[in-house]
Amino acid sequence: VLDVLKTVLANAGLTATIKNGNYVASIDNLSEFDMGGNSGWMYSVNGYTPPTTSANQYILNGGESIVWYYTQDYTKEPGAMVPEDQSSVTTSGTSGEATTTTPTDVTVSGDTAKATIKTENATEAIKQAKENKSAEIVIEVANADIKTAEKVQVEIPTATAKEILNATTADLTVKTPIGTVTLPQDALKEAAAEAKGVTITVEVAAVSKPTDIQKKAAGTNGYIITVTIKSGSTVISTFGGKSLKIKSEVPTKLKGKKIAAIHIAEDGTAEKLSGRLITEGNKEFYEFTTTHLSTFALVDADEIGLEKEDPAEAEKAKLEKIKAGVKATTVTARSKKIKTAAGKTAIKVTWTKSKGYKVDYYEVFRSTKKSSFSKKPFYTTKNAKNPAAKTYYVNTKSLKKGTTYYYKVRGVRIINGEKVYTKWSKMAIRKA
Repeated sequence: VLDVLKTVLANAGLTATIKNGNYVASIDNLSEFDMGGNSGWMYSVNGYTPPTTSANQYILNGGESIVWYYTQDYTKEPGAMVPEDQSSVTTSGTSGEATTTTPTDVTVSGDTAKATIKTENATEAIKQAKENKSAEIVIEVANADIKTAEKVQVEIPTATAKEILNATTADLTVKTPIGTVTLPQDALKEAAAEAKGVTITVEVAAVSKPTDIQKKAAGTNGYIITVTIKSGSTVISTFGGKSLKIKSEVPTKLKGKKIAAIHIAEDGTAEKLSGRLITEGNKEFYEFTTTHLSTFALVDADEIGLEKEDPAEAEKAKLEKIKAGVKATTVTARSKKIKTAAGKTAIKVTWTKSKGYKVDYYEVFRSTKKSSFSKKPFYTTKNAKNPAAKTYYVNTKSLKKGTTYYYKVRGVRIINGEKVYTKWSKMAIRKA
């Protein structure tokens, strides 16, 4: 069953996170715990949910109907089976760029949701982040868990924050339905140094009853939030000049508008912050950076009369969009054995032109191990007469009869002197 799922998703251009080789933690942009602590993916074959069989152990005869479905509570599904040793912490992505995510336990009282991390989950998250060289550790509060709360408080043990700094190179992200706060390592270091209590609490709150000053600053379409970080009685609002990232979903009343992010001072003065629109799955978010925490708003820039973006900022935004587009671009690679004009046996690797943004040239990587590739390309087209147009490589070099070779390809585009890479192709495999 798992083989079929992988094939179908690959053909559709979708991805899945599979833990321990048998447990499907996410498909596309929907993950376990997104709709509560017992939510996740399950499957059935011919309408029957196997009670004791993992997807990688269910053998098919052919002609079966397989359905993967998402449940809010697996305990209410007849015949449900979840591996007993399955950790709720997940890591996805390639080494050096991976994201490690841990869920939280949430209690709601009035308009406030308080989230905590289990000790074993914090330990496992750091372990996985270290092993996978994760770029980010995400502490996630599920949408369904906060119910109608307008304020989310996430408690992080101070010792955990310091261990993230000591054992990993990951940034720390607190993801809530109201807003997401990311502390890069340098900002996290400043916060940990200022922490006076046993926990660091990150609070993200939606302002449903703004003051007259806030209303005037944000306009009628503005969406106002406050972000606060505390440790004991200490409020940590500045981070030695280091930047934090804050992200919030674009509310309905701002869709189609020219969106900007502002910081609102106590006297109502509005300061425009550097930010950008991003799309994740089928949702639109606005992400901005700040060096201090307080009250923020997503606003209709035209409504509140913000100055038009200067040409330099517009060019910067354009280049960032191109970079993001290149990173999302896909390449498909294949291989076959051929005879060269000189009569030599060779392996020809071919690939499609980048499906998305154009690239300047391609890099081909080769390995005799499926899970280990050199950091340097085995071959590059950049020295070819028309590098962006060349879509094949004939490998005659260093081939050993009977050895299986693994190839993968990616495109490269140079933007302001920076190398930006497409997604990796799936591996092309051929025995010499």
